[in-house]
Amino acid sequence: MDTPLTIAIISAAAAIVVRAISFYLTKSKERQADWQRYKFELYKELVQSLSGIVDGLNPGGKQAFRVRLQYASPDRLKRCYRSLAPFSG
Repeated sequence: MDTPLTIAIISAAAAIVVRAISFYLTKSKERQADWQRYKFELYKELVQSLSGIVDGLNPGGKQAFRVRLQYASPDRLKRCYRSLAPFSG
């Protein structure tokens, strides 16, 4: 093959690979940001329902809290229970 043709093929292949990697990394960051926003909304609702139970202002607060707990991770729940244990009497 001719040297300029080889260089052109290598350059084109490198450009395609760089574009694909860039696209993949961008999509990965977007998915991660969407997941963090989703988790933030879930924990915001969880804290609001817990606040309603503590303040006594929300009569359906206990039910809302139970529904929100379904989405919490088991590790986080264990840490919450451990931190609340001294107050449970």
